[in-house]
Amino acid sequence: HPTAAALHARVRPEIPGLSLGTVYRNLAILKAQGKIRELTGQGTQARYDADLKPHAHFYCRNCGAVYDLPMSADVRRELGQLAGKGHGVETLEVQMRGICSACIKKAGKNYSGGRIHEQER
Repeated sequence: HPTAAALHARVRPEIPGLSLGTVYRNLAILKAQGKIRELTGQGTQARYDADLKPHAHFYCRNCGAVYDLPMSADVRRELGQLAGKGHGVETLEVQMRGICSACIKKAGKNYSGGRIHEQER
């Protein structure tokens, strides 16, 4: 789920003259064509996702990573029915926030109660 800046940094060594504006324009074209989706769930920079299958996203508030989470057809159907209730639902997005397993593992004993505590000195 890269940002435009991350994509620019990744591609620029191969295309040195590539501007960040060009990356943004191409992302907008891909989004308009329905080939990618824009995630605006965390932070100030949008992230992009090429996986268009229904799934949820987990946002780690510690490291900023975004992870895909599978969502069963039953869960999607139930959420759609709840959201429907007379509305014309066009999209359904499920976002979860917290601390990812990698950050919890890295924090070890400094993780408790949903928080990572600074190591005591």
